[in-house]
Amino acid sequence: MLSISGDSFGTVGAAEMSTADAGSMDGCPVSPPPPPPPPPGTVPPPLSPVHQNEECSGADTVNESEQVSPPPPILFMNGDCSSPPIPPPPPPLGHMPPPPKHFEYRNGALRLARSGPQAGAPDTDIRRHIRHLVERCRLETTLSSGQNLIWLSHVNTGIIPVLQEGPKCGLVALCMAAQQLKDVGADVKTPSTDEIYNFAKNKGYTLQGEMFSATYMAQLAEELIGCRCSVLKGGMPQHRLEIIQHLVKGYPALVPYDADRNHEPICKRGHKAHWAVIPGLILGIDQWHGGLLDGYQQDNDPHCHDLYHALPDTTAPKLDWSRVHQAFLYARQGKSRRLALWKYELLHESNIQLVEMCPVRAQEIELYVLPDDGVEGGLSGRAVLLFPPR
Repeated sequence: MLSISGDSFGTVGAAEMSTADAGSMDGCPVSPPPPPPPPPGTVPPPLSPVHQNEECSGADTVNESEQVSPPPPILFMNGDCSSPPIPPPPPPLGHMPPPPKHFEYRNGALRLARSGPQAGAPDTDIRRHIRHLVERCRLETTLSSGQNLIWLSHVNTGIIPVLQEGPKCGLVALCMAAQQLKDVGADVKTPSTDEIYNFAKNKGYTLQGEMFSATYMAQLAEELIGCRCSVLKGGMPQHRLEIIQHLVKGYPALVPYDADRNHEPICKRGHKAHWAVIPGLILGIDQWHGGLLDGYQQDNDPHCHDLYHALPDTTAPKLDWSRVHQAFLYARQGKSRRLALWKYELLHESNIQLVEMCPVRAQEIELYVLPDDGVEGGLSGRAVLLFPPR
């Protein structure tokens, strides 16, 4: 065996030194290249007796006259032969990062916190969604009237979406409306959907969760939630200013309508009757005057420079109502978690034509609670405004 010491290193020949240098990269030795294959037609030399024994027996014998080289070191991608860096330690068990602003963890899921902004600028995700909805408003308005409007957004983002099970759309809408009243400081109860259902069934307002009467809905809200209610009749255009001022104050409204497959308003004569809670609106005005935008914050997206979000406690803007040319209503309902935005007239057209029950359900009329004047008397042209208690 050849031992390399300080003295013997100097005796290594130049040929050996060049061979060692040729088999290295960045100072790290690697295995020498394999020998070239023999030319075609060449007969390999016979094996020596030692190698014949090795090949036949498979024994791990080594010729003592040959030196066994150690395996080459592992070369990492950075060209370094040293050990790879030690990864950082994992976070301690049970550690959970803090939730984003206006969100909270509930049962292991990230959900919109009830302590979010009341009527102010929405959180980032909802604001991005609102921008998309406003694009639709702008396009529709420009195509229909050619007007370039300024958009004022009032929306309560403190509502946690509640999904329905069975025909409980009205009860789910009332559950979300109670959340909104609580968020604006009203002294009201916020029962779960099951609690609302049990109470309504005991009172005789429903059997399976259906609500075919706006009057029953208002009575249920006053008795269980503890709020005040007003039932509007005759259609939404007749009460346009009253509804707009109510929503600008941060109070919710409940509106029945026919729901399409994407949950938007459609006209099916009441066969797809559904309930939605209206937590706010967007107003399109043609111009502003001094002091109008004091309670609003301009959207920070340059593509939405004409969109302004109402700041908290902006419940009585200095608005000339005659300047309001368009109104789009925010909506939530029990079959989706997404915030929707519908044109005011579209929701009215669906609301006013609720005149009859779905024929399939009509065959099992005994399974539902209907008012004396039927679906048309209970839902058509009706809406419920919810107020804080006095």
